[in-house]
Amino acid sequence: MIKYCIMVNIKHFFSLTLMAFFIVSAVAAPLAAQDSGGGTQRQNRMDLNLSNLKDSTGSEGMDKRNKMLKDIGEALARGDTSDEIYAALDYMSKEGLANKIMRQGQLLNNFPTIRQQVAVELGKMGTAKAADILIQLCRNETVPYVQWETIRALGDIGINENGNTITVILFKLQGINERTPDSDTERIIRSAIETFDKIDKKNDGIGNQAKQVQAFLDNVSRNKRFTRQANLVSVDERAKQVLEEMLRRESQRKQGS
Repeated sequence: MIKYCIMVNIKHFFSLTLMAFFIVSAVAAPLAAQDSGGGTQRQNRMDLNLSNLKDSTGSEGMDKRNKMLKDIGEALARGDTSDEIYAALDYMSKEGLANKIMRQGQLLNNFPTIRQQVAVELGKMGTAKAADILIQLCRNETVPYVQWETIRALGDIGINENGNTITVILFKLQGINERTPDSDTERIIRSAIETFDKIDKKNDGIGNQAKQVQAFLDNVSRNKRFTRQANLVSVDERAKQVLEEMLRRESQRKQGS
């Protein structure tokens, strides 16, 4: 009788243990799936392995980069600003410029539309680290539509640490006011005007770069060759508006000091 009771109790114990195991497993599985703080689940959602890009060119390379940018956009929407994302954006911002894959004298990894989208995502991040990547892209970029997107993104961030942002934009604008205006030139100038305005407002002035910026705005305001776009103030008129507002704020700061 005692032996029978012991056997029953042992069977009951193992039954309870097995039941507890299944309950814990059932609870743990959805919790692991909900984990958004990194680890395996996050890696399954977002593959930022840059080695996948280094030898991929043509339409396959474009598809891989677009997929990575889509994953990055979704990650940023979740509030993820990990070092992996910065590294991926930095890498793609340099492709075709500082980082080149050449074959028989042909550049194979020049993806300007990817660099344009990189600028958009960096502008959304709004950090000093993102601004540093944009400044390098702005300095090296040669494609007009990427240039104006990069300048616009720098304005969205609004950081001018050590004057680096204003310096690189003025560098890219050298001689632009003397060009025959076209849509690309006007977009670059318009984005620069708005960026100067945003940086001046956000940083309570531009400091010792103010005279250079004001001189640029004054020159643009006197250029009557720009086309007039529907529903937009003309480039020369917008330059005049921003210059006047900048001078007014500068006067107010001096009076308040």
